[in-house]
Amino acid sequence: MTAALMRWRAAALLLVVVLLALGGSPTWAQTEPSAPPPSATTNAEPATTSSAAAPHAGSATTAPVAAAEPATTEPAAEPGDNPESLETAAATAASALETAIAVRFAIVDTLSELPDTPDAIVDAARGSGRSGTLQWFGWTVPLAAVAILASGIVCTLLRLWGNRVLGRLEARAETVPAFRTSYVMLRTALRYLADLAFLGVGILAIILIVPSPGPARMTTIVVLIALTMYLLFRDFFVSLFLPRKPAARLLALDDATARRMQRTLLLMTAVSVALLGFSIWLNGIHLPEKNHDVVRMISSLTSSVLLGLYFVIYRVEIGGLIRGAPDYPTNGVRKFFAATWLFLIITYLVIASALTVTNIVLSEGFRAGPVLVPIVSGLAGLTLYGIAVIVLARRFAAHQARLLSETTIEPEIDEATGEPKAPIAVVEPVTVWRMRWHGLFQNLAGIGSVVIAVVTMFVIWGRLEITDEGSEWLGLILFLLGAYAFYASVRTWIDGKLEDELPGGEGDPEEGMGPGSSRLATLLPLLRNVVFVTVATVSGMVLLAALGLNVGPLFASAGVIGLAVGFGAQTLIRDMFSGAFFLIDDAFRRGEYIDVGGAKGSVEKISLRSFQLRHHNGPLHTIPFGAIKQLTNYSRDWVVMKLPLRIVYGTDIERVRKLVKKLGQELSEDPEVGPLFLAPLKSQGVVEMDDSAMIMRVKFMTEPGNQFIARRHVLARISELFDKEGIRFAHREVTVRIADADRYSPEIVQEAAAAGAARAVEGQTRL
Repeated sequence: MTAALMRWRAAALLLVVVLLALGGSPTWAQTEPSAPPPSATTNAEPATTSSAAAPHAGSATTAPVAAAEPATTEPAAEPGDNPESLETAAATAASALETAIAVRFAIVDTLSELPDTPDAIVDAARGSGRSGTLQWFGWTVPLAAVAILASGIVCTLLRLWGNRVLGRLEARAETVPAFRTSYVMLRTALRYLADLAFLGVGILAIILIVPSPGPARMTTIVVLIALTMYLLFRDFFVSLFLPRKPAARLLALDDATARRMQRTLLLMTAVSVALLGFSIWLNGIHLPEKNHDVVRMISSLTSSVLLGLYFVIYRVEIGGLIRGAPDYPTNGVRKFFAATWLFLIITYLVIASALTVTNIVLSEGFRAGPVLVPIVSGLAGLTLYGIAVIVLARRFAAHQARLLSETTIEPEIDEATGEPKAPIAVVEPVTVWRMRWHGLFQNLAGIGSVVIAVVTMFVIWGRLEITDEGSEWLGLILFLLGAYAFYASVRTWIDGKLEDELPGGEGDPEEGMGPGSSRLATLLPLLRNVVFVTVATVSGMVLLAALGLNVGPLFASAGVIGLAVGFGAQTLIRDMFSGAFFLIDDAFRRGEYIDVGGAKGSVEKISLRSFQLRHHNGPLHTIPFGAIKQLTNYSRDWVVMKLPLRIVYGTDIERVRKLVKKLGQELSEDPEVGPLFLAPLKSQGVVEMDDSAMIMRVKFMTEPGNQFIARRHVLARISELFDKEGIRFAHREVTVRIADADRYSPEIVQEAAAAGAARAVEGQTRL
């Protein structure tokens, strides 16, 4: 509850700031800074100028005079202050305060006309007719009926034709790339074509029936315009929700929720369009400005309130759409908007409504309201994004078809039937292009669509004009988008190459020794970091320069800081240079198992200063490059594994050697195990003899990481072979000799032998 209260307080404070600053910007923007007034007589002049900014403010014309006097009082300049800057700040503050007060009194004065507005509307309607009566209004109903009937017939025929076109598209749903996006965009375009035909045919019919201008013709045209606006909004919202077409619906909603949200939105749209059409009609009958401003304020505020209520009612459903499906990967941006979207939209509606009311009472001309602007801007952005999605989907479909044709063997002829066999695909259609680049292009298209929608919104509001300054800001936006696209493309390419460079061996995770990555896979992550730092630095410098900051001193400071780092961080410099030479020498790669003396493990991460080793038991070691004195790499080229075998005395050594050699040949020819061996299993003969066994040794060669898998197979097959051939493994034995054993009883000899064996085993254990 406290957090929500703080948010609403922040929104209220922001509204006050906007009313004081942006609301009156046209007034003080045209006021030249002047010197502080020398007398009380000149102090009243700014107040008179402020009153002129609101010509219909009524009693507000005298109020700003009293408020302007203390605002223009100049504080005494202290030593070191700039008098010109103080004068400019004082003049700007005075103008802002005067404009805010003028807006406040103008709003009060405008609302005071509310009780007289109905009578003013009736008088304006009477005055628009030639006879000064409302007789012309009787001709409006039949004229509107005829126009709506004529245009409705044409609109219905076009809609029926559009339904047939959409039906043919639905029949090819499985073969059409991006079917849902294609269906929604085609349906919207066909419906908009019918709606515009409805408007054009209706206006043509009205002009043919009533050639001369008049209130009846104007009223009928306004009715047609309002109906057309409602049809345009309705077709857009229906295409968005599609309650009867779940297979083509873009939003992840069930049928009942989509139907309910669409019905509520259409009802609110009908009310808003009716109020807007009524306001346009009042302007056509020349309603007095004050009374017309009342209707415009009511229309704008009603639309904002209805839209805000809609978002509050369906906040759970809209929040779920922003978050996405539970199994869909959610990034930080989606999480942020999923948590704050309602607060942001309500804040926007409050601020935009306040600016619209300020614009109305200051008579600054017509500007689109807070509801219409986002819809038009969003429609422009969604249209461009939909086109991009369709183009990318068709591009991928063509690419996939080409891969299918390139990876298919020509069909063989069946000797029995003489007919060609079904073609066999060598590999599955490669989807790497889609996984790597299709998603990137789609994200870039989405970002570009959002930027275009925002720019369109500011252009409609009149806050962004195509001037030199506006062109500079557009150029800056394009540069930042290009920088992001460049880095995203490089990152996507590097990530793809890293996937291609994954080792193909089957290392044993229990031992921690697997085949290392290629040299390219080791250096590419460093290149990605360098590209990111470079792009971020250049983009930041360009942005700071565009904001008017002098970036020259930053480069000079960077040189000084570099010298300081060079003298004070010698260890850091040593680590970075040592790491560079280790990587140039190709001493190790990511994924390889190395030993640096004090630690060993698989190389998991490499940075500019250090690298991390993951021990096969789990611990992670971070080692600076400068601390490496000796490095042993266990994952390079090949590995020889030697296995000792304990066999009993008296075993035929030559027979064992031949059996082991034959087993090595069998393992090398085995289709499953054979590819693991670089050199076959062979015997090295007897290498040691102890008290209870002869120790033979066998060896084999594999790629790094495969020796442990091969060892399991070798030991299992040797055990089976020795059991089959009757060759016994020797067990450890302890022989205890007791001097003059015949002088003691058997019980004493047995106890002494057991004690001696225990001491021998204990000694071996300690060793």
